[in-house]
Amino acid sequence: MKPVVLLMGPTGAGKSDLALRLAERLPVEIISVDSAMVYRGMDIGTGKPPESLLRRFPHHLVDIVDPSEPYSAGQFMRDAQRAIADIHARGKLPLLVGGTMLYFRALRGGLAQLPAADPTIREQLTARAREVGWPSLHAQLAAVDPQAAARIQRNDAQRIQRALEVFMLTGETLSAKQRAAPAGPNLLWSAYAWQPSDRQQLYKACCKRGCWTRSAGCMRAPTCTWSCPPSARWATARSGNIWMARSVMIRRWPMRCWQPGIWHGVN
Repeated sequence: MKPVVLLMGPTGAGKSDLALRLAERLPVEIISVDSAMVYRGMDIGTGKPPESLLRRFPHHLVDIVDPSEPYSAGQFMRDAQRAIADIHARGKLPLLVGGTMLYFRALRGGLAQLPAADPTIREQLTARAREVGWPSLHAQLAAVDPQAAARIQRNDAQRIQRALEVFMLTGETLSAKQRAAPAGPNLLWSAYAWQPSDRQQLYKACCKRGCWTRSAGCMRAPTCTWSCPPSARWATARSGNIWMARSVMIRRWPMRCWQPGIWHGVN
């Protein structure tokens, strides 16, 4: 099996800096695993390396779609598999770096073959939810797919809608589809979590990034509250909300804090 290295961790932990240091010393090529960096023009707040570094150390799957285009975990899986094969063909080691855990899971474990979204059915479900509420549709989901209902919150409109949509389109439950998902590629995965030993430094890095997004021209970004009381600092850094702007479009990407440590192998 051919080797692939995965480097994952929270926002602001220094994953990209570490990857660049590795690329200076080892025959690796970097593949970004980031649901924001795929978008062209989304440079503020994403932590995307500057163009000078991208020219020196090209990153696969950065700046590949416009913000108006959808980009799914399935598309990432296909794009990443092609990039990995190309890198192996050049005799180098693929180094996948990022914090979008859904993408990592999709790549390693495979994804279920699900139907494309159906606008008509989605509108029907949305109209029904306006009448009776999403908890009522959640109860409807529980009647046909109790496993999916058990892991989906009663007010999670997006996931309730998708689970019911799959059932309405295929006659099969989402849970059954997911159990039948094909296995991921037959590669030798070496996965590591890059986690700061001092969580306070992580919070401070997130605050600094929030201030930078505002100073760089982002229309809405959290201000740095490091001089505020501890509770305010915790709220800002724990949520890790980084806002990115392109024209008048705003997207929010949440951060998940990790337990202290340095290197952790991930099975």
